[in-house]
Amino acid sequence: MAAGVARFFESTDGWEALVLDDRAVPRYPRHQPLSAAETALVDGWLSRVGAEKAASD
Repeated sequence: MAAGVARFFESTDGWEALVLDDRAVPRYPRHQPLSAAETALVDGWLSRVGAEKAASD
């Protein structure tokens, strides 16, 4: 899984845009809950690419 996540973050542009952190109340109707390890992996990559998270209303 980690290799696929790495490929996604490395091959995606636009990380300078704010990333909405709506994990507490997801807006996407088909969202999938993440385990603590998956959340840490995603958050690590968001940090690595310099993405800024915006709080959800």
